[in-house]
Amino acid sequence: MPAAVTLDPLGVHCTFSDGSEYCRPLRVLRPVKLPRLARTLLEGATDLVHPHGHIDSARGIDLYLTAVHGFTDWLVEFGLAGRVSDLSRELLARYWRQGVRSSQESALRAMLRCADDQDQILAPDVRAFVDGRLFNTGELYGSH
Repeated sequence: MPAAVTLDPLGVHCTFSDGSEYCRPLRVLRPVKLPRLARTLLEGATDLVHPHGHIDSARGIDLYLTAVHGFTDWLVEFGLAGRVSDLSRELLARYWRQGVRSSQESALRAMLRCADDQDQILAPDVRAFVDGRLFNTGELYGSH
């Protein structure tokens, strides 16, 4: 398997096409917020590692870890907790409208798609929304 979620600490372990390995915890200094939701997103990210997907470098997987950090931090600050299956279109729209970078929005959408493909966890309207157009089409937005 080219990539897997690690549990203690929560993170990822990847083996890329050049044979290099990369093991990175989701959090280095702070505890993981919303560990079940974060784990589900990381499971989606590991499905995107080569040869199953397009991620084939440490820099590539770091983008997905950054997207998980930003989203879970925002959910906690916003006062929400739960699992991926609890997400709504309105919640995702609110998060993306705040100016998330298009690369991080794309990464979050990809992780949600992969997680949903495995377990059918998104409501039909949320699934359609995740498959829809990007809110942020440029990189001149906030640094989330």
